[in-house]
Amino acid sequence: MGVQQSDNNENPPFLSNMKLILDKGNYKVYENNNNQKFDYKEFKSSQTSFKNELEVAQEIQNQNFQGIAKIEQILVQQCEKWLIKYFTLCILTEHPTYSLKDYLQKKEKILSNQQIIELLMSITGAQNILGMKKQYLGLDNIYTSDGNVWKLKPFFESESSYEKLMKYKTERIIDYELDSYPAPEEFEGKVCDTDRVQIFGLGMIILELITKQKSKDIYIEYKMNESLLQQRIQQISNLKQQFSGKFIDIIIEMVDTDLVRRPNFQQLIKKLKSPSSKIVCIQTKLDIVKDIPKLNLLDSVSYFGQNVINQNDEQILSNAIEQAQISISNSIKKMRQEWQSIHNAQTIQEQNGQKYYGQILNNLYEGKGRLYSKTGDLIYEGEFKQGYFHNLGVQYFQNSISLKKSYDFQDCKDILKYAKQYEGSFNFGKKHGDGKLILTNDEYFCGEFQNDQINGGGQFVRGLKEKIIGIWNNGILKSTPGFQKELISFRSPDFLNQSQIPEEIQKQPSILINSDLMAIHQKHFEEGKSQTIDSNLINKIQNCRNQLLTQINNHSQYFGPPQQQNRKDHKIYYDESQTILKYEGQLFTGQMHGRGTLYYENGEIQYQGDFVNGKYEGFGFLINDKQETQMAINFKDLRDINKKGQWKKYQGTFQKGEKQGQGIWYLTDDSELIGFFDKDQIHGDGNIKRSQKEDVYAIWQYGILQKELIGKL
Repeated sequence: MGVQQSDNNENPPFLSNMKLILDKGNYKVYENNNNQKFDYKEFKSSQTSFKNELEVAQEIQNQNFQGIAKIEQILVQQCEKWLIKYFTLCILTEHPTYSLKDYLQKKEKILSNQQIIELLMSITGAQNILGMKKQYLGLDNIYTSDGNVWKLKPFFESESSYEKLMKYKTERIIDYELDSYPAPEEFEGKVCDTDRVQIFGLGMIILELITKQKSKDIYIEYKMNESLLQQRIQQISNLKQQFSGKFIDIIIEMVDTDLVRRPNFQQLIKKLKSPSSKIVCIQTKLDIVKDIPKLNLLDSVSYFGQNVINQNDEQILSNAIEQAQISISNSIKKMRQEWQSIHNAQTIQEQNGQKYYGQILNNLYEGKGRLYSKTGDLIYEGEFKQGYFHNLGVQYFQNSISLKKSYDFQDCKDILKYAKQYEGSFNFGKKHGDGKLILTNDEYFCGEFQNDQINGGGQFVRGLKEKIIGIWNNGILKSTPGFQKELISFRSPDFLNQSQIPEEIQKQPSILINSDLMAIHQKHFEEGKSQTIDSNLINKIQNCRNQLLTQINNHSQYFGPPQQQNRKDHKIYYDESQTILKYEGQLFTGQMHGRGTLYYENGEIQYQGDFVNGKYEGFGFLINDKQETQMAINFKDLRDINKKGQWKKYQGTFQKGEKQGQGIWYLTDDSELIGFFDKDQIHGDGNIKRSQKEDVYAIWQYGILQKELIGKL
């Protein structure tokens, strides 16, 4: 395809004498000569040599934590793809003999009470050690070899049980089998605290083991039967004497439908370790259930090493993808030219009406060829192997769904439903490698595919030619998306691509220079002074202002009192005493993540808008509760405005908790500063609006005035 590859992509040495027995996509299962099974997974990074991640993996290997499957081999190697040098971290992990499901089948669905206690202790400890890489727990990803020590595999990406259930509902599967269990709040369409969702799922597994009744019965007809759940809880309440200490009480708290009462993992660990719990463990030592903060570094393992792609790598990736598109296009053009001169071409009329014209070997499509539908429409042109689309080709989709609006690039699992054409690499019938997928609305994705799914680096081009640069994992955007367009874009998916400015905003007066001010500048020009009127700057600030007003309007529609129904997915998050309201909004892994409102201790609003991993990220309003009035702001040096509190509020975009991008800063002298920010400071072009004074257009560098372009401070 013309994209530079390394010869270093061969399997690591420790796999050379092992047999591949299962390909799960995200990882592969191998078997050695002694019939031991191992999971193999590979991570990629263009930024680091995985120093921190390597330390984490080695610590897991050295410590051999009781609840974590042992890491057998670790290898870091350097490779090259798409003109980018990158490192791969290769992990080989033990594959315990039985999953919990396998073990229950072997033991006729019976675990002793002591085994149940050991399972809870081992898995809770493992989840705590895994930090940000905690897993959705089910009967299929809890493992054992002896029935006493239970383990989770590190570097394993589990699937939400709720998403599985909704998939069954979409496919109208009636007799479905559940091996993991959704939390009640997920059925209300809420963005939930993943930590507590996972606690609930683990509690439901324990509930099933104790009652010896399938917890899946509680989810008949794709919803939760809370009445039946309460009956099961009553059943185990009557069994308290059969378990040591407060074990049953803790399980009841884990399956509590009230999020405030249900513990997170930190609280659960505290309860289990407490001497007052009086829980007796034989195999599991409580002292191994502890916090190991640096294991949270596992969360940074992704395709390019970090969840946020820096601007340099974003541009490198974008350029590489553009080159890949050119390479794909040139390769297809060359293939079509070669098609004209292929030898031994034959025609086959299939029973289903499809028609093939091309090369054949052993009665199978082999080589170059074209496949047509029974109506004569071209289905595929390109290379075949053993009857499958293979290597390079172009696939044309016949009955795709027509998109009326822009496609959600953050979740591309079902993107093939809307595909019009794919051109690129195939591997035995599946899109695999570099390719370009064009949708029915002419938006397209160009990047890496694996087993018919977007997987790896790529860019999604939306209707207005906005390019989203990112890293996808099995169709899901895992990195914070980068955007390429003239003005900085907003991170929150609900605030993206707001090209239509509301009519009431369009009618507002533009930022213009009045005729008197124009006369002053004309005089300066005539006198030979150096000040220059920059119309491009005015237009840039005007566009910035209009986009901000659009975001402010959208923000007000969402957070305004009349729109309470929009906030059904919000949860109230309390501090540990459960008395002081700190945050109302969406949560993820126990952190503020999504849309929400953060309050000061006095109950006043501190910030309202988008969060990512506990920090302001996206669009929002930030309000200062400790304002220091200053009517003589020093606009030539604005670096200390934050420290001195000489501001009222900021409306605009944030990144990692700091002002970043476009914003309006309202200062205590009643002036407004509209412009561009970086690292919490005004940085770049800006416009100062002051009552009864001329507008000033100027350039700042991290708060320091560099040049006045229009007007005088």
